[in-house]
Amino acid sequence: MRSGTLYISFWNISFDNLPVGSFTHRSIAPSDAAFLIASARRENRLMCVSKNDLVAPYSERECERHEELLAVLKEQFGIEIDIEEFLNSWEDDGVRYQSINPLRFAEVKGVDRLLVVNCSYTMKEKLVNPLRHFEISPTSVSFSIFEAA
Repeated sequence: MRSGTLYISFWNISFDNLPVGSFTHRSIAPSDAAFLIASARRENRLMCVSKNDLVAPYSERECERHEELLAVLKEQFGIEIDIEEFLNSWEDDGVRYQSINPLRFAEVKGVDRLLVVNCSYTMKEKLVNPLRHFEISPTSVSFSIFEAA
């Protein structure tokens, strides 16, 4: 069994994440994703990464999109991830700082893997907020794992 870092990204992957040479990309079932996440968390090998700066004021919508997908993962698949797991926090002189764990730091090498969670959006049946016409389609959620070969 592989025991390296399990990186998780929502929607995005970058060339920086992939090794030069051979790697595999395959879809996995939600139950397998849940198992991998739970195992990595238990063994302190889980790292959630993001392309977007989720704490920046200009990225408020990106943070909301992450939170929407987190809610779907919990409700539909029993996968619990907190938005805080995408962040690195520290204190200096009594002031708390946060930054994202950047996507570009996730490298598929050795036994480290990248799990990319993707989904599609559908038009909402009832509009509660006229500015939010779309919602995540739970049946569209997919899990792709990238590993060095």
